[in-house]
Amino acid sequence: MTPEQGERFGASGRRVTRRQVDAAEALRLGLVNAVFEDRAAVPAAARAVPRRTARDSTDAVPLTKAVLNGVR
Repeated sequence: MTPEQGERFGASGRRVTRRQVDAAEALRLGLVNAVFEDRAAVPAAARAVPRRTARDSTDAVPLTKAVLNGVR
């Protein structure tokens, strides 16, 4: 997160006051992508990320590989 984004979310105030942010507020502020009721649900959600990325990014994956391999 850039300092500008932090300012937008009021992060500097939290940094100074060390105020805790609960999960609901972190989700609302965009600091996290998901909140789970049950800790047991986290591993399955984490495993779903690469599958979803591969499924939804059919053009992005080969293009990223090409850039990383120096292909133009």
